[in-house]
Amino acid sequence: MLLVAAQLRKLRIEKALTQSQVGAFIQMSATNYQKFEYGYNKPSIEQLIAFAKGLDTSVEYLTRGRENNVVYMEEVVPFHKRLKELREQNDMTQKQLAALIGSNESGVQKYEYNENIPRLERIIQLADIFGVTMDDMVGRVKK
Repeated sequence: MLLVAAQLRKLRIEKALTQSQVGAFIQMSATNYQKFEYGYNKPSIEQLIAFAKGLDTSVEYLTRGRENNVVYMEEVVPFHKRLKELREQNDMTQKQLAALIGSNESGVQKYEYNENIPRLERIIQLADIFGVTMDDMVGRVKK
């Protein structure tokens, strides 16, 4: 998770922004934003997307350090719908996906029914399983 913290700090400095300005992307004070830069807090899917938009980068770059020069629309497919879509595109049952991520079927069901949001590490794992970028995994829509 330190990569996200390092990437946020690096991009903020490159763009000559204050912590208050970057925190404003997710409607948060500089003090609370600092916790992301220091690695104390992990951003949610929505916060990652807001940081990526505000810093003119990708979720892929923030979470993995990989350049992703795709242009995205403002529209975002909710994570639970995107997960189900990717699972079905890969002809996979919830039980099969659960086995791949070391969970149980009810855990995957909770993700797909929007009853639970996975941790960032799990979202990265899912992106790897489906062979997509983090932006694709979190539902950013390409232009």
